[in-house]
Amino acid sequence: FKVQAIDLANVEISDETLDALPRGTVVSKGVIPVSRQGKRLYVAMTDPADVETLDEIRFSTTDRVVPVVADEFSIESFLKARFASDSGQDFDKFLDEIAGTDVFDVEVVDEEDIAKLAVEEEVEAAPVVKLINRVLVDAVERAASDIHFEFYEHETRIRYRIDGSLIPVAAPPKKWDKALVSRLKIISKLNIGERRVPQDGRTKLKVQNRVVDFRVSTLPCSFGEKIVLRILDKSVVSLDMDNLGMEERELDIIARTIKSPVGMLLVTGPTGSGKTTTLYSVLASLNRDEVNLLTVEDPIEYDLPGINQVAVRPEVGLDFTKALKAFLRQDPDVIMVGEVRDRETADIAVRSALTGHLVLSTLHTNDAPSTITRLSEMGVERFNIATALVAIVAQRLVRRICTSCKKPHAPTPQDLRFARLSEEEAKQIQFKKGTGCPACDGTGYKGRIGLYELLPITSDIQEMIIAGATATEIKQRAIRDGMQTLRMTGMNKVRLGLTTLDEIIKHTTM
Repeated sequence: FKVQAIDLANVEISDETLDALPRGTVVSKGVIPVSRQGKRLYVAMTDPADVETLDEIRFSTTDRVVPVVADEFSIESFLKARFASDSGQDFDKFLDEIAGTDVFDVEVVDEEDIAKLAVEEEVEAAPVVKLINRVLVDAVERAASDIHFEFYEHETRIRYRIDGSLIPVAAPPKKWDKALVSRLKIISKLNIGERRVPQDGRTKLKVQNRVVDFRVSTLPCSFGEKIVLRILDKSVVSLDMDNLGMEERELDIIARTIKSPVGMLLVTGPTGSGKTTTLYSVLASLNRDEVNLLTVEDPIEYDLPGINQVAVRPEVGLDFTKALKAFLRQDPDVIMVGEVRDRETADIAVRSALTGHLVLSTLHTNDAPSTITRLSEMGVERFNIATALVAIVAQRLVRRICTSCKKPHAPTPQDLRFARLSEEEAKQIQFKKGTGCPACDGTGYKGRIGLYELLPITSDIQEMIIAGATATEIKQRAIRDGMQTLRMTGMNKVRLGLTTLDEIIKHTTM
């Protein structure tokens, strides 16, 4: 098909037209809405044959998308000019907001009170301290999970990770780079003079009268040290099982499972899928005076009163295996292992579950049934797997549609094919999506919800494990017994208008 070429230098694009697509899509995909004629949206891109990008654009608008060609340099120049000025405006807003911010509005919670330790000498000027304080407060207010400070040849960038996606928020002057790094290292108790190797630190900060934990990581890059702060704000994390987003059947199975004094409950999923929150919620429900709970974690994400938590320390030889061996001499009732990483840890965890303890842990597998295969591949005997396991939970986190801009949406035929939905099935679902608004930073999503696949180890499943059944065979049997796969629970969330078909396709498989 014929595609029109366009010279972006000779086209005036209004803010209204530019806002026809979410900012994240425009910047990340390098596409520019250039004009709208009726229900047609003309979008400049370097490769109009890029089906994947076109599908993402079509998913973001109800207009008919008409691709036009522009060269890569023109698109990059336009985006830099248009959004660099936006970044400057954002930074001006930051400066306006910090004008009345006291240097010590954010304090380090430490017996040495290092927040007041030579700030004026270590960091060149109070505006840098105020900027970092403002960023920390803003990130906590917006429920960000991470803050990224990135230093490039010609620019500096600050981004937040919100609901799993990175969002640019400010572009401070380059002349502040060293002062920013120094201030961040001071509050994290890191070596200011060491710029050649990565460093890891941790700090507690008092933000808006509540204590928030931050894990800090530095990484030497070409033009300075990239610094990432992981925000661990316990006040926004609910450890109530009822708030995990599980369906009633799944909650009942978990409740029955953890009433057992022995056995192993495994939670599986990729990094950032909420496994730790699920395990902490289980621990919180078991945390009673008559129960001795021990955890070994890498690292400890949240301090849990009444629970004995141990942090892995490889530098002194304290790993998961060594901690587990020590736990067995501590008269435990419940043991949590942050992650089963190797055969030795798996063997000790299984043996603990077989000798009178309830063991909780995590693995990285795609779904619940494949966890059994993974343990077997690690070298754990199938008979022990079948006897020790009581249940497996696979989970994902998907973005929740923003309620402020939620609108009906018609998925593309390709989306329906990916989801294996017929046209008749699709007609029974009222699909929704967020069009993007200030409340969700133009993404169309705000917050996340959990998807869960819960596999109880019944006597039939035990027999299949011992007999050497494959993960596929176990999955088929579990579905016949009533197990809802991640895709099934995801489609339930789509039917309820909580998330989009795109999110389910992205995070689950058939």
